[in-house]
Amino acid sequence: MDESRGFLLKDSVNIFINHFWNNSKKITKKNITKNIFNIPKERTWLSCRLRQVAAREAVDMIKSVKEVFEWNKKTNRNKH
Repeated sequence: MDESRGFLLKDSVNIFINHFWNNSKKITKKNITKNIFNIPKERTWLSCRLRQVAAREAVDMIKSVKEVFEWNKKTNRNKH
């Protein structure tokens, strides 16, 4: 993959991360809808399939970060 395509995919993932992080509704890979896949459509040349990949990557990244936050909370509570 050339550098410009990877950069655009990364940007799309970041757009989804920002959208999902600020959304109070819990997002899972199963409940991502077509209108969510179209969020970065105006800003990228990526196909719908690649936008789906970017959205799912964003969901996984947010899930991992939130798990780390929860683990840190539990660990810090046990120290005191």
